[in-house]
Amino acid sequence: MLLRIGFDDTDHYKGGCTTYLCSLIVERLEKKATFLDYPHLIRLNPNIPFKTRGNAAVALKVECEDPEDVVDLVWNVISENYSGKGKADPSLVAIKGEVPEEVKCLSMRALHEFLPLSYVARVLKKVNVEQRFIKRGRGLVGAAAAIGFLESDFIDFTYELLTYRNPEFWGKPRRVEYESIEVMDRALRPYVFANIDYKKKRPLILSHGPDPVIYGIRGDFPSLLVEAMKMIKVYEPIDRWIIFKTNQCTGVHLFMRKKIPVIRPYDSLTVRGIIVQSPIVIKGGHVLVKISDGEKTIDCVFYKKTRLNVIATLIKPGDLIEVSGGVKPRRRGLTLNVEEVKIIQQVIVVEKKPPVCPICGTKMKSKGKNLYRCRRCKYLAEFVDFEIRHRNLPKYPLKQAPSAYRHLTKPREREGLESFIKKGVLIERWHYP
Repeated sequence: MLLRIGFDDTDHYKGGCTTYLCSLIVERLEKKATFLDYPHLIRLNPNIPFKTRGNAAVALKVECEDPEDVVDLVWNVISENYSGKGKADPSLVAIKGEVPEEVKCLSMRALHEFLPLSYVARVLKKVNVEQRFIKRGRGLVGAAAAIGFLESDFIDFTYELLTYRNPEFWGKPRRVEYESIEVMDRALRPYVFANIDYKKKRPLILSHGPDPVIYGIRGDFPSLLVEAMKMIKVYEPIDRWIIFKTNQCTGVHLFMRKKIPVIRPYDSLTVRGIIVQSPIVIKGGHVLVKISDGEKTIDCVFYKKTRLNVIATLIKPGDLIEVSGGVKPRRRGLTLNVEEVKIIQQVIVVEKKPPVCPICGTKMKSKGKNLYRCRRCKYLAEFVDFEIRHRNLPKYPLKQAPSAYRHLTKPREREGLESFIKKGVLIERWHYP
């Protein structure tokens, strides 16, 4: 029987890791079920305020003879590793057979919007799927979304190989050779990506919290990720590793488009509008821009960390732009934190041009409205000349700096690679042990 299991909210800020639990589950499940695909690691809306770290959920797609036994095994592993710390509400959803359309729809909404637990509970009750949870069951949202996402019509996906530490090293500094990461990245890019911020010489693959992860390499081909792992030098034993199929690095969280009047707090989206006032540089070097879609306005903040604040200072009132990012509620209303910007149409800038003295050829200086005086011979004349200033701003989407990437951000080097035909056939060795 075809069985899909999703689980979420097993981690917290003091530790834990949903993908680590998945690795434990896969190891124990191999004798009871046949895996039909890599485990699915699905990143949900990154703007949800009560998320735990990366807001990721995991789903398994297997074929088995005894579905209840498999669900029991998965839930036992989750329960055994539940520490009771933090605000985690471990939850599981199991679906036999094909995924209902209602769950697929829920999956896409969970990527772009804030979904109340009550709404998700009603959907799951309607389609009659099995649920298990601890405490309030807030993890049901991610568990259901993880099952439905890659079963929907969305075709772009990537892979991530995650390595884990021996428990005796948890909480200690990670010792990974930077140079080996750079050698790996230069040898295998663009088929691996988002590994290093070269400008800051900072590795992006390392985990930094108290979780069990050492590093994670993202790429388009599972077999290449295994080769990449062999090239990285780690000065501690790798306890286990596993490859996930994921929506990371696809930019899918910015696909939803809305008009400004219907934008809600915590939305991840793209909106088009005209600049209605000159950009304002605020405290910290961030830039505030106000745009209008003809019905309403919204403030857009280009943060210095993203490096998009530079391009924001060059746009002018009247420019038509598309901005993508996350919506946050502020005291003065909603604000869009910009992750990506595209300049659709630029206004023509016409400026007064100081005339040249007809007597001595020196550039004249303004002495009031339309009145100019030569700096050299003092010739005085009433004169007006205009100059059209060409603004060659880039028309392609401008992304934030690699150091500011979110898990779902599509890196520049991945542009165009989504068209590759990538079959979900499992390679011979996709996890250890």
